[in-house]
Amino acid sequence: METNIVYLTYRDVEPLMASFGMQIVTLSQTAPLRHTLRELVNQNTTIIYVSNEVYKNNQDLIDGYNADTLTLIVFDTHESLRPQGVRRMRHLLESSIGIKTR
Repeated sequence: METNIVYLTYRDVEPLMASFGMQIVTLSQTAPLRHTLRELVNQNTTIIYVSNEVYKNNQDLIDGYNADTLTLIVFDTHESLRPQGVRRMRHLLESSIGIKTR
C-alpha cells in the first residue's frame, strides 16, 4: 500500500521510519532534490519527513519551499533508540499527522 507520507534519506535502510508505515525514499547525494520533490507533489504526497543529512545538504531549498504545496519536516532517526526516544519520535509523528501509531 502506498502512503502519502514519505521519509527522504540517503540511507538504504530505515527500519524505524518504515515501522511507522511511511514510504521510504532513498536519495542519491548527487541527484537534485528539487526533481524528487516535484515528483512527490505530483503523486499527491502531503507530508515529507527528511533526515538531518538531507536537510543539511538542501537547507535553502527546504526552508524556501511553499508550505501550502507540501509540508517538509526534519526528523532525526538517529536520536536515542531507547524506549523513551522511540516514544518521543512516535509522539512527534502522531501529532504531525493526526493518527496514533502502534
